[in-house]
Amino acid sequence: MEVVSMAAEIYASAAGTIAQIWILSELFPRKQSVKKVYIVGWILLNFCIAHFVLLPNIWQSLLGMGVMLLMSCIMLEGKTEQKMLVIIACNVFMILVSMLRGRITFFLSGKSINEISIQGSESLARVLGIVLTNTLYLLTAYILTCFFHDKIKLKKEEYIIIIIYYIIFLIVVLLSIAMSRNVDFSLIWQKTFLILDMLMFIANIIDLKMIFHINQQNHYEMENALLYMQITQQEKRIREEEKNYREVQLLRHDLKRYLVTYRQLLQEGKYEVIEADIDKILGKRLNTNHCVYTENTILNAVICEKMEQCSIKNIKIEVQVNADKDMDSIEYGVVLSNLLDNAIEAEEQEKEENRYICLNIGVEQNMIHLVVSNYISESVLQNNALLETSKKNKQLHGIGLRGVKEFVNNKEGEIEIFEENHMFVVHICVCV
Repeated sequence: MEVVSMAAEIYASAAGTIAQIWILSELFPRKQSVKKVYIVGWILLNFCIAHFVLLPNIWQSLLGMGVMLLMSCIMLEGKTEQKMLVIIACNVFMILVSMLRGRITFFLSGKSINEISIQGSESLARVLGIVLTNTLYLLTAYILTCFFHDKIKLKKEEYIIIIIYYIIFLIVVLLSIAMSRNVDFSLIWQKTFLILDMLMFIANIIDLKMIFHINQQNHYEMENALLYMQITQQEKRIREEEKNYREVQLLRHDLKRYLVTYRQLLQEGKYEVIEADIDKILGKRLNTNHCVYTENTILNAVICEKMEQCSIKNIKIEVQVNADKDMDSIEYGVVLSNLLDNAIEAEEQEKEENRYICLNIGVEQNMIHLVVSNYISESVLQNNALLETSKKNKQLHGIGLRGVKEFVNNKEGEIEIFEENHMFVVHICVCV
């Protein structure tokens, strides 16, 4: 029985560790420099803490979670607060299941909670409880990775609220365990604690369900924002194509009249009149200055379109592009189009002699840097720190910058908005 009990303890420490790292590895991709053997070392490290380090439950749980968080930040991509949330949620779930196991074992064996919880105890009920609950951990990890394979998409406020909630939940659970082990409660109180544990377990399941729902809603919101931006860009291009088509039709209709008129003017020797009229046509109707700033077709199309708008609105624009082939995606085009639209709209409010936009796109150390800056005569962030739109239809016009931020979050990148030397700057940095 002693050997079986030791094997059950080893299985418990291994299963709990593997379940957490399994969930983390599915939700957050492994860093390129991290090999699979490093993940094995991570499992062994947390296994040793769980099995060989004998500390009071609260301190051992905090130590295990701290090491788990540290190693996940070293090994995996993603934001620290996301990993912290996953680790705390996993530990709360495992501790609740462990508490339920202890209560049920108490009623089955008649031994005290303190005796049951001692590592190495040879109680058959304890051994069976350990095997069943830790198998449940692995099964839960499998289910979670099947149904929650998308990246976590929670807003900053949602992260803060959920993390605070789970920290409080964790403290309450750990204090409950400490009380059960150090105070000899009567049978009625033990039953009461069992009911409370079951209620907390159900509440935890409901919380996880709510988090899944919020995460899914945020995914839909981001996809809708991107779809809206794509549709908006498509509508603009269709309108441009329609305008160009009408101009071509008009030119074809007027071509015979122009030729007859020019022939008459040539016979009369009025060459300057013909030259002036041709220059007028080339300036207004055939102004199709096709530019090639990059071989990336999507970005080049956006830049050419915005260059033409800047030319019409007397806005000076400088462009420097070293686009990567991985940027050949409609998402990058939509983001760039929205940032340039915002810059152009801002410059329309400035005096013509001050209107200026600068665009820089480059790749450095496997990171794509996209910087759009425009001249400002007075601070924007001081007067509008949240960058809320001043237009009447706030929901539609405010979606541009929100969509850009969602894109950056989806790429697990960073966005920086600041002012420098009378320039309003938006700097986006995402992994290649």
